Amino acid sequence: MDPERRKKLDERNERRRFRIAHDPEYQAKQDEDKKQRRLRYASDPQHRKKQPESGHIWNTRKSQDPEYVEARNASKRSRYESDIEFRRARQRSVEKSRVRLQAENPRYRLRKSLHQWCLKHDWVRETLPWKTHQPVLFASKVHKECKGCTRVKVREGVKLWWRKIGDRDESWLCHACHMPMDNHTAAMPYGYEDVTTLEGTINRKQELERTAKG
Repeated sequence: MDPERRKKLDERNERRRFRIAHDPEYQAKQDEDKKQRRLRYASDPQHRKKQPESGHIWNTRKSQDPEYVEARNASKRSRYESDIEFRRARQRSVEKSRVRLQAENPRYRLRKSLHQWCLKHDWVRETLPWKTHQPVLFASKVHKECKGCTRVKVREGVKLWWRKIGDRDESWLCHACHMPMDNHTAAMPYGYEDVTTLEGTINRKQELERTAKG
């Protein structure tokens, strides 16, 4: 992008972030606009077809030009660490998205719940009949290359990884890739595909153990 155009865009975004942070009415209007755009995109096929190709161009370049992706991510990380207003705006945006998904999407809630179960309970990680990958909890945050999103976890790493069962090379997935939003049952253990709570998991485990004993 042309440097002058980039500068004007940054200044415009900075003014917008300031208004979002200090003007509740403007913030509410922005939230409503986003909601309406999502609804229109979801319900209007013709509108989706008319969307600019920028998203497609970005996805293509993201998959074919790792140097560009790394430079772009490095720029974002640098700004996140040095620009407190940008960091606060990003944190608010992430929190809003999390709250919305938590309220609207049961699959998201299950993915988050499974992550917590694996962090807190050894028996969940070690005794349930996992299908393709088994959860592994490290004592401290570590970096692994995720085979699902083909990137190395940045910053401080994560504690919970999913290791492919029976793979000598120890192929890993991050939690989000192990449990994609569009196929959550495939990530659940055998016999637990319809379970959505920890209590339900405990009851199903006891039920299956009784059945196995005859």
